[in-house]
Amino acid sequence: MFVLLSCVSCDDYSIAIMSDMHIGESAYQTQLAQEAVAAINSKISSDDIRFVIITGDISNSALPEQMQDAKAILDQLQVPYLPILGNHDVWTYNSTWEEPEPTGDALFAQTFSDVFDSFPLGQLTYSNISAWDPLLNITTVCQNWELQYD
Repeated sequence: MFVLLSCVSCDDYSIAIMSDMHIGESAYQTQLAQEAVAAINSKISSDDIRFVIITGDISNSALPEQMQDAKAILDQLQVPYLPILGNHDVWTYNSTWEEPEPTGDALFAQTFSDVFDSFPLGQLTYSNISAWDPLLNITTVCQNWELQYD
């Protein structure tokens, strides 16, 4: 569930990467995410982890409570983290219904807004903008960001 990478351009710090948390799928997925966060926290000093990138599928089906539960787990990280929207985070659904259009992107932006705002000025450019999708006849919220870290 997580990988530790050394910085490509330098040898003095590391970046941890988590992926496919799928919070809401099962209690086991939640346990794995909690264990991954604990493992990262235990390695912060020895591996000089500066931040964590979560590469999508934070939730299992983009339900608000799944996003909030995932954020509560990720907020236990002792270093900054940057979540990335995954395909499971876009369209809100459960076993009996689904939203008529993808609203998970806006929910994601709202849930993690304080995380995006917590990066020092100039380090993270987060362009959370709406765009019209003529193919699906919907407005979508693009999740684009650029991270500059020295």
